[in-house]
Amino acid sequence: MKGPFPFNVSIRSAAFNAAARVLKLPADTAVSTISFGFDFEAAHKLPHHPGKCRELHGHSYRLVVSVDRPVDPDSGLAIDFADLKSVVRERVVDVLDHKYVNELIDNPTAEVMAVWIWQRLA
Repeated sequence: MKGPFPFNVSIRSAAFNAAARVLKLPADTAVSTISFGFDFEAAHKLPHHPGKCRELHGHSYRLVVSVDRPVDPDSGLAIDFADLKSVVRERVVDVLDHKYVNELIDNPTAEVMAVWIWQRLA
């Protein structure tokens, strides 16, 4: 993410319209997309890869988690950054950081890891 802060806040009409329809919110309810970036280091190997990624190697990962939520009219928040950071760190970052990912995820490609992360956060 660009900018001086590791987070991004935006209000997008498409997100608002979709969320408002699904959640049956009043038309004047604000919906925000809150994003926060997390960094971690991990090692893996891709057993089905035809090239050198088949061997043990490591990466510096950047995970960006975005949450679309209505803004609470009392607090003015869609989600507290501290709550978002706590959940993502506990369920994902602390589990993967400085670990051998193959012990947790079979064939840990970026795509498979994204699904695994989604399931842990859903």
